[in-house]
Amino acid sequence: MSVRAAGWIVFAAAFFALPLPLLGLEGSLVPPARYGQLAGAMAVLVALEGAGGVVAQIGGLFLGHVLVYAGLLGAATWVLGRFGLAGLSPRLRGGVALVLAAGLLGLGLSENLYDTPFHHRFAHAGLLDLYR
Repeated sequence: MSVRAAGWIVFAAAFFALPLPLLGLEGSLVPPARYGQLAGAMAVLVALEGAGGVVAQIGGLFLGHVLVYAGLLGAATWVLGRFGLAGLSPRLRGGVALVLAAGLLGLGLSENLYDTPFHHRFAHAGLLDLYR
């Protein structure tokens, strides 16, 4: 497996499963993909109802988090690929990337890692409940 493909696997797992804080509104610790999901919902509300009130601001806050965290995760996976995975054989590199991704996703599936005040049923959720 190439360094780029291994990096994309780790990036995707982190983007969908790594709990990161929401700055500006206390009490949320969810993956960037969830912030993207919420930003999309806010965009639909803005399109239907207009940009008055705080809907557009909160949607912008969510979108900003998605972009910043995607950049940070991209930089972290680039460093991992460049200085960690590049020295491994292609076969071992693919195995390490898959183990890292499976471990992160497995932890998110097995534990209630996520604090999410924006969920309709759970304050603390696992990965499957988070994206429901």
